[in-house]
Amino acid sequence: MACAAVERAAAEGLCGSWGISSWDPRPLPGLVDGALPRPDAVMVRAGLLAGIDVLEASEALAARWDLTPAQLWGMSPFGGSATQPLWGKLDPRVFIQEPHDDLSAV
Repeated sequence: MACAAVERAAAEGLCGSWGISSWDPRPLPGLVDGALPRPDAVMVRAGLLAGIDVLEASEALAARWDLTPAQLWGMSPFGGSATQPLWGKLDPRVFIQEPHDDLSAV
């Protein structure tokens, strides 16, 4: 299995760590049954355009592997394209707590 091979490579010092990346994590929580080695990090789709089912699957996967927040990474907050019309109508800077006058919406 690929996961076991990469886990061995990390244990043998061939790489510092290993992880899994999934754009659609919905089928993954059901596959984690103790037979799969626990990755050092999991990267999943996140952001304003990620559906609740994807976000809930990501949380379930993190819970099954007992991942810390630092081990669960988000990717592609713009849904793959920062040029979609939505980004001209929505200003995601409202979610930033620090001053953001020097930031663009993208």
